[in-house]
Amino acid sequence: MKDNIISYHGWVGHNNLGDEAIYRACEKLFPNYVLVPENHIEREVSLELFGGGTIWPPKELDFAEVPSAGVGVGVKQPSFYNRKRSTLDFGYYLGKSGLARVTKDTIGKRGRYILPDDFKKLRSVGQIGVRGPLSHKLLQDYNIESQITGDTALILEPSEYELMNNKKIAVTLRDGGKKWGGSNEYIDSVKEICKSRSDQYTFVFIPLKPDDIPLHIALARDIPNAKFKNYCTVPDVSGVIDEYATCELVIAERLHGSILGACSYTPFISIGYRGKNEDFAQSIDMGEFNVRIDRVTTRQLQELFDMASSDDLQSKLKSEVDKKRNTLRNFTRKIISQMSCMESPR
Repeated sequence: MKDNIISYHGWVGHNNLGDEAIYRACEKLFPNYVLVPENHIEREVSLELFGGGTIWPPKELDFAEVPSAGVGVGVKQPSFYNRKRSTLDFGYYLGKSGLARVTKDTIGKRGRYILPDDFKKLRSVGQIGVRGPLSHKLLQDYNIESQITGDTALILEPSEYELMNNKKIAVTLRDGGKKWGGSNEYIDSVKEICKSRSDQYTFVFIPLKPDDIPLHIALARDIPNAKFKNYCTVPDVSGVIDEYATCELVIAERLHGSILGACSYTPFISIGYRGKNEDFAQSIDMGEFNVRIDRVTTRQLQELFDMASSDDLQSKLKSEVDKKRNTLRNFTRKIISQMSCMESPR
């Protein structure tokens, strides 16, 4: 009988609270197994698991003769990654010709361009659960079967559900990186709406990654009735979820700001810096509360802020999150059952 080790494919150990949340969620979904990052595995395991995150299609895929599965995984959208970013974009032309990976060691291009053959590698994955409908549609276009399970981190819960009116708003943004647009005008819009409501609400600025700390400190200092909290220098996933649980609303650019807010049934406004924000929002029927980062306006944020204050929205969000939790549990039970059958002595 094999031991109870799962080879885990995911971005962990980098103080990114979203990825740490996914890992913790997988531990909860596979309680009788030990998850070990795949780069530390030297022997046969019970399962090759893609635990979540926007990590497909993979650059490389070479499985041992064991079951494989993905749970809550996001699929990278060519409409974002395959854009031409400048007049002379070497990464674009090399990627389109399929040469980016060949030349990555000499010119530093890492093949961000997604080619059709990249998706074909996923046909060797045994069971595929994806984050949302956009990921599902992309795989469907390449005749790859999948089920929408919702983001893996949705299985996590706060210590206590606080459904009372606390007059507190959480803000979680993202400093830098590739986005739909290069302008930071959306930050001005977030500042405007916070300042205009600072006599009614307390604002708490919560980074999910250490790189984002300076931005959140600066915003907390600039906005009346605001404070800064740090849960990411030493990753504290439970602390963030519990903090969001005390809020009426989460304004989130970071994807897992919206997801961890949803874990506590806290409504959110998603500022979509990539397609994955929309993928998640649609997966729990919150698509109207996602706005692309290059289309954000102060007026739009004000309207969404008022819409999110509805009591009906929290009830709807609870229903959608509970459905996804059941789907995640049922999906992973099938995977565990498959492993158990393979491990049982004949």
